Amino acid sequence: MLATKPIRTLIETVSYEAKRRCFQLSLNNGASLSVPIDLLAMELWENGQLKAAPRPTDAQLSTVQVWSGGRSIDIDCIKQNFGLEQLLKAVTA
Repeated sequence: MLATKPIRTLIETVSYEAKRRCFQLSLNNGASLSVPIDLLAMELWENGQLKAAPRPTDAQLSTVQVWSGGRSIDIDCIKQNFGLEQLLKAVTA
């Protein structure tokens, strides 16, 4: 089994595209990534367990920002944060 290396690529910019309902990311290696919202598992911790979060609105999703020095994206108003590895896994699953 090959050892995997940690991802060194960082997110430079992120925006929400309402028409396609996806996040558009630009990475520091020149690549771009489009992540459909419906591929992301949005969950909330409630009463000691994970539960599915309500479907976010376009207005909520448009508040997305780069977080943790480019290692993740954050939508604070709905308490959701996705690391680059999670985003990559969502589009390749």
